[in-house]
Amino acid sequence: MTHVITVASSKGGVGKTTVAVNLASGLASLGRYYQPDNPFKVLLIDLDPNCNSIMTIGSGAGHLAQINKSLVALLRQTPPPSPQPIMKQADFHSNLWFIPSMRTRFAEFIRDELKDLPKREERLVRAIRPILGMFEFVIIDTPASSPSSYIFANAFMASTEILIAVEPGSLAVGGMQDLISEINRACVSLEREVRVLGIIPTKVKRRGSVGIGLSQQLSLRYTDLITSPSHMSEWVERMFLEHKDLFAYWPQYWEKRTNMAENEEEKTPVGEFGTIIIELLTRMEYDI
Repeated sequence: MTHVITVASSKGGVGKTTVAVNLASGLASLGRYYQPDNPFKVLLIDLDPNCNSIMTIGSGAGHLAQINKSLVALLRQTPPPSPQPIMKQADFHSNLWFIPSMRTRFAEFIRDELKDLPKREERLVRAIRPILGMFEFVIIDTPASSPSSYIFANAFMASTEILIAVEPGSLAVGGMQDLISEINRACVSLEREVRVLGIIPTKVKRRGSVGIGLSQQLSLRYTDLITSPSHMSEWVERMFLEHKDLFAYWPQYWEKRTNMAENEEEKTPVGEFGTIIIELLTRMEYDI
């Protein structure tokens, strides 16, 4: 079974892209460590018109795609072109792939065209269905939106699981609660079983009493969903500037993790995401 995991939030700027990029790269890195001879493949799909996810792993790929070899073509054309020749390999992970996009044209497509296409909520799943069997995990980054938006609906219809990124502020937490309710309603109305896999507290300040307090409240209310947090870090800023995910900075992370003292791995940004990944795999009952 391919796990198609959408990273979502109803609010912008909460760290969705940070989560999507490092979840995809961390899973790819883990696959190479545990199965070096035949590592499983990971696909990253960026439905955010800003293209920050794929630009981080693909050397500015959000600006370089040709229109007929991009995510726009996959979503627009009927029938869609084969996605396999369109996919590109990430810079630092041989088993991580992405679908190129175009920042300006993709934004125009979402605004002007998607709403008028037949089966507009199913364009993505229709396009990637032929290649799903190639991948163990597909990670979808989304713009800030509600499940009622057409672009989020495309992610939802393709997904098996959803991750919610939430910055521990009162307004963000309220939006997260509304998002969960909307996802549950969408599951009923669309007759889809899409599981909320986890809630990831992002941009948590290590010494911020408000953020820590709200994270604790989330943990109490969503005991089965909340994950370990991702703290604010200059390394996150660096990765976007240098087009380099956190696991590319520490390529031997999984090997070194086995020799670390308990909780020592959580003291670094890559360690935090490594811990989050292990938690999510455990929830998926993944044998690795």
